[in-house]
Amino acid sequence: MPLVPVDVPPFPNVPNLPGVPPLLRNNLGVAAAPINAIAGLLGLGGLAVDQWGVFTADGSPLFVADSVLAVAFKQDYNTPDYPVEGGKFETYNKVTVPYDARVTYTQGGNSFERGKLLAAVEAAASSLDIYTVVTPDITYKSANIVHYGYERSIKSGVTLLTVEVYLKQVRIAAAPAFSSPQSASAAQKKDIGPLQGISPGAPAIPGPPI
Repeated sequence: MPLVPVDVPPFPNVPNLPGVPPLLRNNLGVAAAPINAIAGLLGLGGLAVDQWGVFTADGSPLFVADSVLAVAFKQDYNTPDYPVEGGKFETYNKVTVPYDARVTYTQGGNSFERGKLLAAVEAAASSLDIYTVVTPDITYKSANIVHYGYERSIKSGVTLLTVEVYLKQVRIAAAPAFSSPQSASAAQKKDIGPLQGISPGAPAIPGPPI
């Protein structure tokens, strides 16, 4: 099927400022049918848009805000050293440290909407749940919220709330499994149910010395 350009009028000229939700601007003629077909193959209801933010295990966004202002990521590595002769040091290993991520949300509107976002952030930060940081380029899994903060300033508009959510990678260790231990004391404990206590009997009477 040949591509037929569709004359779509542009969206209103809304300035790209903090507190203003991002809008898809379409100033050129587009082939609407093929784009919608591709979006349908991707499971999207309309035009494919990039996903940003913190998401739950089922793929739902953790917070509902006006926009995601920024996403930052940091990965550190440790290289332990040990001293040798002559006051020198040598590196013997390299260890990957759990990553850190920061997602910045913005929320305008009235005080109820801003308070709702802060309450959701507080509840998520207080939990032990594991989340996923999603960016258009890469996805970082197994993270927990360890810190958050917010700001309202005159430079961004007194009604605009900026919330920063900090996350750190959580590494879940696997439970040890011993299939055939060499000694009985090294075997895993088995639950055999509740044990019935036995009351002690009469004290033994010592016999005559031998």
